[in-house]
Amino acid sequence: MEPVGDCAVNILKYFFNQTSQMCERFLWNGCLSDGVFETRCDCVRYCHRNERAGVCAQRRPDNCAELKAKGKRLPRSSMDAWYYDLQRRRCMKFQFCGPSVPIMSNYFTTLTVCMMECRGLPIYNPE
Repeated sequence: MEPVGDCAVNILKYFFNQTSQMCERFLWNGCLSDGVFETRCDCVRYCHRNERAGVCAQRRPDNCAELKAKGKRLPRSSMDAWYYDLQRRRCMKFQFCGPSVPIMSNYFTTLTVCMMECRGLPIYNPE
């Protein structure tokens, strides 16, 4: 297969990992387009229809008000963050105050990444 593009970019994309049997994120360099998907949902539809919503189904991290109500000491600043609301099937904004969040959680720094990871999931109704 011939490379496409100049092979010198880094773009967030998805592929189906045969070992983990999951669609996963990776930084695509612009070369070779077979098995490369724009969104996780596209990958799931094409490669693994039984895949569950994963982190998109998890509860979002506590927002600033919830941390304060629990008596947690808050940092001086907060930041906008995004999580996927499985019931509404959309990404929602919230105020994040920290501490750091596990990598595999329903927390995204941008709306774009949230949508790439979660929009359209679940493809089927998980029962």
